Amino acid sequence: MAVAERHLHLVRPAGTPDPVPDLGIDGELEDLVVTGTLFAVSFLPIASALAHVGRWSGGTLGLGAAGSFFAGRALWACAGAAIRARRRS
Repeated sequence: MAVAERHLHLVRPAGTPDPVPDLGIDGELEDLVVTGTLFAVSFLPIASALAHVGRWSGGTLGLGAAGSFFAGRALWACAGAAIRARRRS
């Protein structure tokens, strides 16, 4: 038996506004805020363990350390690029 493939194509009707409103936030600033939030969330288990608040397993601390490392690295690169761009202009 042959299987017929059907493709769904979603097209917005003409004249409808964009679904995401423009908040006037620069793309670089938005990336910086998202990366900073990811860093803060991933660093939470490590900070809590250092403050002796709650009980965290080794896996949770390892995942938090990895997330903090990669998000911190991206945050540092993004912040450095923004600082360099601001100095040039």
